[in-house]
Amino acid sequence: MKIILFFYLILLSFFVHSTSFDGYYFLSDKEDCDKYLIIQIKTDFFKIYTLENNQKNKNLFLQGKLEILEDDLNKYLKMNQIEAIYYNSSFVIQNYGNSMNDYTYFNFCQTKYLSFYKSDFDNNEADKK
Repeated sequence: MKIILFFYLILLSFFVHSTSFDGYYFLSDKEDCDKYLIIQIKTDFFKIYTLENNQKNKNLFLQGKLEILEDDLNKYLKMNQIEAIYYNSSFVIQNYGNSMNDYTYFNFCQTKYLSFYKSDFDNNEADKK
């Protein structure tokens, strides 16, 4: 009986602490971008799509293996060279650096910090966007 209880507690702790990253994440409407960004995460892979204004077809911008990193306080998503901090079904990407660390991920966005939010609807509905 103790063994069953022990395995039950281990299994329960796994589900309580695990986070499902799978889904579609949409760029906040308040971001200043010439194109709309959608990020799809599925298991340990990601795809980043762009949409032109008033366009229905998604264009693949970048794809690759997703890495999930954790420290004592935060969870991070690493998508190739792009790193994001994850919190409460959303994440933030620093889009460009400074004079000491010059880089730009999305040159069609003027906002320094891009906020992405997980959609509340299913993937089939997201494919229509």
